[in-house]
Amino acid sequence: MEIVVKNICSSVKDGGFLFIHQNFPPLDQKFIGKEIIPNPEALIDYFTPNFTLIIRNDFNLCEKKSNDYWLSILMRKKQ
Repeated sequence: MEIVVKNICSSVKDGGFLFIHQNFPPLDQKFIGKEIIPNPEALIDYFTPNFTLIIRNDFNLCEKKSNDYWLSILMRKKQ
């Protein structure tokens, strides 16, 4: 994940924007990557050293119990 973050940081110019839209399945289900990014806070924490969080939108479709929690964030790269 550190390599991914480094590559993203080098691809966004200072003052530029980063938009992430990510699904988070329930942790009691099997899915790849949950030990690295188990929740929205973990994902945001990877980028906050280089980006400032501008907008965070969490939404959860409560009619289902699987794969219906989503996070959208907009961040700006620090100068």
